Amino acid sequence: MLKTFGLDLYNDVHFDGENNLVIIESVDEAEQSLLHHLKTRQGEWFLNTEHGLNYSVFLGEKFDRVQEATRAAFLECLYQEPRVEEVISIALDFDSTERAMRVDFAVRMDGRIINTGLEVTI
Repeated sequence: MLKTFGLDLYNDVHFDGENNLVIIESVDEAEQSLLHHLKTRQGEWFLNTEHGLNYSVFLGEKFDRVQEATRAAFLECLYQEPRVEEVISIALDFDSTERAMRVDFAVRMDGRIINTGLEVTI
């Protein structure tokens, strides 16, 4: 079972109310790892330019034209996490007035099902 530092909403190391580092494990660690992959733009990390999500697939594009390519980009990114055994579902919801896309997904990882999601501003 992996343990790691908990991150806050700004991807900074999280401290509790007594200035102790927050350590996470189990489902919380797995979810944080998946979200970290998705929040990293492909090419952003100089040590591995293939790491992360290929945002260029959907940024500046009409959602109905790139829906399948967007789904494929999310699938590719989720499978970058070596512990992902299966992507069970991906649901994309585009809000043109807010210029945002909500992505909810379920994966089987380390024998558990992780259900989570995130919102991407486009």
